[in-house]
Order: sequence, then structure tokens, then C-alpha cells
Amino acid sequence: MLAENPKLTGVRIREIIEGEGYPGQITILRDFVRKVRAQYKPQLVYIRMEYQPGEYGQIDWGEMPDSVLWQGHWGQVQQFL
Repeated sequence: MLAENPKLTGVRIREIIEGEGYPGQITILRDFVRKVRAQYKPQLVYIRMEYQPGEYGQIDWGEMPDSVLWQGHWGQVQQFL
């Protein structure tokens, strides 16, 4: 069940398997689920990037929502963040 839905709670798993004859208590089931759940959670994938000060930079380019009048012409204002 955890392979299909790793977010299932112990209570919900117990409800499902109780109908199939599971005689155990919720605490036993929760202890087991706590041990095996990590096997079924998707692993986060990322690469940590580290730079020295001034080695790398990022910018955003955008457009302001209102037009402005400049030298007799209306135009969009671009912004450099």
C-alpha cells in the first residue's frame, strides 16, 4: 500500500487491512509503518551550488504594469532587478 501511496496513515492502513482479518493493534502497525515508510518516500534530488562572493550573479528582467510618457511617446517601462 505504501508503494502506491506513501502518505497513507497508520489509521487508514489499519482500516483497510482490518477488513482482511488483521487482528493487531494500531500501535504495532504504526511502529512498523514508521520503520518502513522511508523506503517508499520519493527522494529529493538537488545539487548544492556554492560560489565565492562576486563569482556568480542572477538578475530578473521585467515589465512595469503602467506605461509612461517620455519625449512625447507612451511606452512600457522595463525593469532590471
